[in-house]
Amino acid sequence: MHNIFTRRTQLEALQQTLLDKADAIQDAILASTSYVASEAAVEYILTLDALKEYHQALDIDRALQDEYAIARGEDAAGQRDPVGIVYIVPTSYTVFYSVLVAVAGAITAGDCIVIELYNSLQALPMLIKKLLESSLDRSTIAFVSTLVTDEDLGL
Repeated sequence: MHNIFTRRTQLEALQQTLLDKADAIQDAILASTSYVASEAAVEYILTLDALKEYHQALDIDRALQDEYAIARGEDAAGQRDPVGIVYIVPTSYTVFYSVLVAVAGAITAGDCIVIELYNSLQALPMLIKKLLESSLDRSTIAFVSTLVTDEDLGL
């Protein structure tokens, strides 16, 4: 995920999946919440807007300048390294938005992702898992259904 082209490709694949499954996503939001159709549509559109902003934040020209700074004899003082793995715990409110925006942010930063999604009969958590597994590289995302301890995280 250090490669900006990989990050950009991942975000594009995720966005395309969300666009292709718009109706199913909004139906799952409606089925899993007490929202009306307009509220589900707003959550869906805000999620797409956040993905767009993250995608636009990936500046390929700047990344290439930073990558080859040492070859030009320049200091790479502004270089930022990703955290590595981001652990995401969804909120109980706006689950779709909270998961997808956090995932997009982690991808943009160059991190791999672990998402805590409990096994549930609700449509939305299972749809989120299905959408992410089908659109993102399997080596960049994992799901857990139980609470992770500090020991599991190496803390």
